[in-house]
Amino acid sequence: MNTWQALRQLTYLLAKQVWPDSPGEKVFRSVHATALPGAESSSALRMPFCLLRPINATADKQSPSLKTQGFEATIVTASTGDTLGEFALIGGQRNSQGSSRGRGLLEVEEVFYQTLDFLNQKSGIRIQVASNGSVEGEYLDGVGYVAARRYGLESLVGVDRDYLEANPRGLLVPLAALPLGGGQVQLSWDNPPERFDFNDETPIGGLVLRRASGATPPASPTSGTGITLVTGFEESITDTPGAGTFSYALFVGYNEGNWVRYSSAITVTSVVT
Repeated sequence: MNTWQALRQLTYLLAKQVWPDSPGEKVFRSVHATALPGAESSSALRMPFCLLRPINATADKQSPSLKTQGFEATIVTASTGDTLGEFALIGGQRNSQGSSRGRGLLEVEEVFYQTLDFLNQKSGIRIQVASNGSVEGEYLDGVGYVAARRYGLESLVGVDRDYLEANPRGLLVPLAALPLGGGQVQLSWDNPPERFDFNDETPIGGLVLRRASGATPPASPTSGTGITLVTGFEESITDTPGAGTFSYALFVGYNEGNWVRYSSAITVTSVVT
């Protein structure tokens, strides 16, 4: 991933965060990448919101294809009904447990850190909080008390856009195949990390499962025979190829139409009794 991809991925994941309770509102009612410092004072954005801005970058002296990219994240919350801005900081009366209204900055901050942790584990890059700014507050007419905090982030990114490995560690996810008899095979796998650049041309977020006769697995997402995925999130499916030897492979579409094989190939012998 390069800076452009890392910024889009972080923006995408933060915008998708919802509270686990009903009605499951978005945690951040606005998430935007921006080139403007100090934009957090804007009262036009729906609060709580998060702004992300790329800042300084340092080249990696040992690997010219890598650099340490800095980002500045700003979280802003607002509250009404108190005289000291306490609710904007630690929260006040909520509409419901699943609502962002009434949440304080430090509550929303927790979700921000959880999203960074998910990004590190699942999205193929490493990003860390290098610094926390102090909480700043002000009172805006028609808005109430506003609390804001800046976070300095650092991430090791590439200088090229291409991101050829779908797995964070460059390893293929195991694809398991279990013959069930009656010409059926049960397949199971781990789903790919959720990314902003899934190939939307496929019905299931860029995920394609293919089958080929014999011991040579499908080499591309268009070779062999396609296996229908209902939701793409089941991580297990039963195929009925009949009797014989078959090979399977799972592909995922990233990077605006580029495809990579996501799974290790698996060969299985199916029998009809």
